[in-house]
Amino acid sequence: MAKQDLMFLGTPAATASVTTSPGATQFPQQGEVIIITNTGSNPAFCNVGTSSVTASATLNICIPAGTQTSFKVAYQNTYLGHISTGGSTTLNFAVGNGI
Repeated sequence: MAKQDLMFLGTPAATASVTTSPGATQFPQQGEVIIITNTGSNPAFCNVGTSSVTASATLNICIPAGTQTSFKVAYQNTYLGHISTGGSTTLNFAVGNGI
């Protein structure tokens, strides 16, 4: 069996400054996968959706400080909703195809 390399074809990372108030950041491009890295010191909670997306610290995906996650997104979703608990944090993210 031939070795398969996994490839992610995405944009350079965008940055979202996340606070304890809900916010949303538009994707730099559409894609089927989002990779999110929390480079800050507080957990962030994320959701994807349209321009009206909102994030909740009790209902959405938690990305602990210093960790990375990825998940598939529907094509019509072009915004990352975000909120932090315990203070501000920074999310770097890229959207693309593959993995």
